[in-house]
Amino acid sequence: MEKQTKLKKKYEKELEKVINKKLKKIIQVIKKIESDGKTAETKLAYLDPKKQMIPLFIILLISFLGVVLANLIKNDIYNTVLIILVIVIFFILVLILLWKLLSIIVEVKKIIDDDKKRSGNKN
Repeated sequence: MEKQTKLKKKYEKELEKVINKKLKKIIQVIKKIESDGKTAETKLAYLDPKKQMIPLFIILLISFLGVVLANLIKNDIYNTVLIILVIVIFFILVLILLWKLLSIIVEVKKIIDDDKKRSGNKN
């Protein structure tokens, strides 16, 4: 009887270890899925034209107004240089946003093409 209880406790401990390992793997998979979901939501936001064009338009408008302002106050060299520096920063920001937008569009295009190829092979 005592031998059976020791054996039972041993198997219970081994079972608990196996369950803990599997549970850790499941938690890792869940975290990966959540991370992938957040990434997908971010990428989907880049495909909404309204959400993308408004910030780009505002940044480009600020840059344009900065150019006009720098042209109007060209006598004060320090302010002009500062405004031009801000304009360049905004322009770089717009280029980065456009690059991200275009890379997402290319990625979606590849996915659609791959899906068409797979569906074409099945028929």
